[in-house]
Amino acid sequence: MVRTFFAAIIFLSASLTVFAQKDSSAFAPVCMLPEAKKFDFLLGKWKLKWNDSLSGTKTVTKELDSCTVYENYIDDPKTGSYKANSYTIYNQWMKNYSQTMMDNKGYFMISTGEWKNDKMYFVHKFKNPEGKTQIHRQVYYNIKSDTMDWDWETSSDEGNTWKKEMTIHYTKF
Repeated sequence: MVRTFFAAIIFLSASLTVFAQKDSSAFAPVCMLPEAKKFDFLLGKWKLKWNDSLSGTKTVTKELDSCTVYENYIDDPKTGSYKANSYTIYNQWMKNYSQTMMDNKGYFMISTGEWKNDKMYFVHKFKNPEGKTQIHRQVYYNIKSDTMDWDWETSSDEGNTWKKEMTIHYTKF
């Protein structure tokens, strides 16, 4: 009985090691897929402007062996009162983009993204404090090598209608 137990543990350990090696090797080519590079338009250092008087900066780099896009955002560079970071990666199994964002105010958001009609959309669905479903949507559009626009939109009717909350204009440094 003891011998069977140890044989099972050795078999299980060997199986997990082989599975882990196979599983991790499956990730390597994903970073090289054309889909995985479609969010690269955001790479670089950006000056952000909204409401004609508010500004911020965003520095975007490739991280984790160039498999993820890392964003580092600071609102007013003089005060740095609001800061946020996000990681975005192409999810080959879901055929979409996965983004995780967190900020210095305790906000945490997981979004899924897709390209549609020359725009990049990221959507985050959640329950508000009243228990109602709400959706936040980020939209990147007018994308050029040195400028682009970004909208923050909300919906409280499952995405049938959208309310634009903010537009930010990006200009590359």
